[in-house]
Amino acid sequence: MNSSQNYTFKFQEEDIKKNKWLSVISYIGFLFIIPLFLRKDSKYARFHANQGLALFIVEVIMALVYYFLSMIAGLFGLAMMMVGVNFVMSVILIVLISLMLMGVINASGGLAKSLPFIGGIEILK
Repeated sequence: MNSSQNYTFKFQEEDIKKNKWLSVISYIGFLFIIPLFLRKDSKYARFHANQGLALFIVEVIMALVYYFLSMIAGLFGLAMMMVGVNFVMSVILIVLISLMLMGVINASGGLAKSLPFIGGIEILK
């Protein structure tokens, strides 16, 4: 999970200092939108908002998959299927929480490192 790119060199030190604490909240669910509105001109805040948005989209997709599989299992009485689904989703949840914590640590430390697995997703330009 440590194979992430470091893009800190692309950002001005003043931008990082001014916006790193606001960038931290980018990784907390839908709060990625706050730095986009409060710091429209900050490339550093935008980088972390993009990472937070990508993480949020993956979280929503995983929740929808879980909901869909739960409905199927309930509809057909597949209790054993749900045991497996719950195990896999628990592992995925641990990974997502780890990614969130990595993003928070990077942002608070003034680093612009992409998150493993999803860091290459660029939604916000």
